[in-house]
Amino acid sequence: AHQQGVQQDIGGGSCYQSRGCQPRETVHRIYAALGMSVSPSYEQWLVDQEDRERGHATHFEYSIDDYDLAVEDIESRLAPLFDQYQWPRVSEATLEGQQA
Repeated sequence: AHQQGVQQDIGGGSCYQSRGCQPRETVHRIYAALGMSVSPSYEQWLVDQEDRERGHATHFEYSIDDYDLAVEDIESRLAPLFDQYQWPRVSEATLEGQQA
């Protein structure tokens, strides 16, 4: 129960589901949820990391086609995680598109 409350306080993983991930703000929410404060030196390190990441750009994209895997197999094997984190299922979206 406590873990779920903390997850709700910090956003429950939404950072990983969006491209607008803000690690420094996430750290602050986690610390606040635990009743802790970020030290000035750690805050500076977080700012420095943010600045460093802002200057880093990558154009690499992963593709399922690069691996010997089928989307349906992944969704089937990881079904509990897809349900728990409400990840969209590509196979369902494909089926819906074909039926329309």
